[in-house]
This record gives sequence, C-alpha cells and structure tokens, in this order.
Amino acid sequence: MDIYGDIQGRELLSHFDLAIANSGGSIVLGGLIANMRLSEILGYFKDEKKRKSIFVHLDATRNPVAAIVEKFFQMGPRYQADKKLEGLQSLLHPCGTVPLHQLALEDSKYKLPKIMICSFDYDLRRAVFFRSDPQSLAADQGRKDPPALAEAIHASSNASINYFDQPAVFPTNAAYAPKRYWDGAIGGFNNPIMAGVVETLANPSWYGGDSESIEVYSIGTGRVCLPMVDERPRQFDSLVQFPQSGAQNDLQELAASVLDDPPDSASFIAHVVLCQPLKNDDGTPVAHGSVIRLNPLIGHGTYEDGKQLCHSNHDIGVEYLPHTERRIMPGWGIPDR
Repeated sequence: MDIYGDIQGRELLSHFDLAIANSGGSIVLGGLIANMRLSEILGYFKDEKKRKSIFVHLDATRNPVAAIVEKFFQMGPRYQADKKLEGLQSLLHPCGTVPLHQLALEDSKYKLPKIMICSFDYDLRRAVFFRSDPQSLAADQGRKDPPALAEAIHASSNASINYFDQPAVFPTNAAYAPKRYWDGAIGGFNNPIMAGVVETLANPSWYGGDSESIEVYSIGTGRVCLPMVDERPRQFDSLVQFPQSGAQNDLQELAASVLDDPPDSASFIAHVVLCQPLKNDDGTPVAHGSVIRLNPLIGHGTYEDGKQLCHSNHDIGVEYLPHTERRIMPGWGIPDR
C-alpha cells in the first residue's frame, strides 16, 4: 500500500503481464483477482476471525489420534483441508467458482494478466501449474480445462505434515476426480519466481522481448536469515539452534524447510537468467536489477563496535535496528555452505 496506495486488486494487476503465486501468496493473488482493496486483503491475514475462516483447527472428534499427537508432541496436522476450500469460496465469492481461463472474460475496467498458481500432485509426486492460459507453450499438451480460482488456491495452499490433515481435493469438480494436491512448496516453488521466468521465456510471442527486458516484482516470503549458534556466543537467543536429529525432529525440519523459501537461490538464479550484473565495475555487489523483492531478506551482521546485531528475540525485525546500522541483504544469493 505504501507504493500503490489502497487501490483495488484488478487495478494493481493491470500493471503486469503475468501473475504467479504459491501458498499464502496464492491467497493474496485471489484477493487481487476478486478486486478487493489491498487493506481488505491484508485484513484477512491480520484479523484472527477471518484467518480462522480459512485455517480451521482440526476437530479432535474427527481425527482423535492426530489431535493427541499434535497436542502432546507438537507435530502432525492442525487444520482441516476441506474447511479451507469452503472458506476460500466464501472469501472469493463470486469469482472463486470461476475457472481460471474464464476470469479474463468477466466485465472489468482493468485487464487481467495471465495467471499461474503452483501446486504439487500428491499421487504422481510432481509439480503442477494451474494456468489461465491453457494454450501456453509451457503447458502440458492435452490437459483438461483449469479448475476454478478457489480450487487452484486450495491446492496451492495445502501445506502438508504439520498443517492440513489431508491432501486438497475438488469434491464438486468431476473433471479433477480423484486428483489430490499438496502445497506447491513440495515441488520447490514456495518462491515461484523461476517458474514465472520460464513461462515468459517459453511464450515470447505473448510477452515479447527477450530475457533482458523482463522485470520481476516479488512480494518475497518474509524469511529472516540468522547466524548459527556455532558462529556467535551462545548467550544470544536469536540464533539458529542445532535440533536433535531423529524421526520427530526430522519431520519438523522437513516441513519447515519446504516452506522457508526453497530453493533460497531461486531469486538469484532468476537474476542471472535475466542477464543482470553480479558486480559493479568497482567490484562492489549490485544493489539493483530487474528482480525486485518487496520483502527483503534480513541478514545478520555486527555493529561497528563489534556488538552482536541480533541479540534478543525482539531484534529479528528491521524496524528494531538503528537506522544507520540496518543491514538488509537482497532476497537472493547462493549460500557458501
């Protein structure tokens, strides 16, 4: 809102040729397509009652074993997948029931861009992309018509293991029975930048230009990069701890890893593929390029006097850092180790 103001969703989308989203980002995209104001979309994440209309806690009577495991071991599903679909359909009414390829046919003052929503086929174990453009040269040939908007978002936002109790299904869409889906993060697309870049490069007649003319505007994933305990004194509690290895913790790590912005290098790879510079002429890192991440990757560093930058649980947000000492890294870069 600081950039565009509290405008309606379709006005914002009219500035773009392609909009691609995964998981929570797909819920944001759905709100934009439904032409909500940006403040209204933000409200669905900030307002607990509205959040719970989508993320409905698991009923202990429905799956008592899962409820007990989640309560005492802090692992296992917490939310009901089928209730999420109902919440999304209510949130996005009336366009939530419109198939993706028909959204642009709706009467609107602003033209919609092409739409892509990422998911993961639970049974075939492969990434899936729901497109508003079935004629895309990157799409599977002979595919059926795309699902409705709410259905695609339901599949994309269905995080596994510690989140929803079953894969997403479309119970009233016979064309997609008995398909089941997990969150697109399982396929490595929690950050969908590269999928969007590939889509544009695969369809030059529609998007025009070459790789150097493509610009990417990403809302990011809100990741905070903190140091490991072996790199800093252990008295600082805002550090990445070494978890105990084992089945329970390994499942927790797996669930968190696929939702943490995998691969971390996606934005960097997009930057390189789009022929952007890696260093300035004087050897300093570039601070510009055609890949723009709205939500920066906040990293760790030290003050000039050597004191630890992240020294308490409250110092992981940039707003808490002294203005002259903020160190924000771009949202890309392949880690050395």
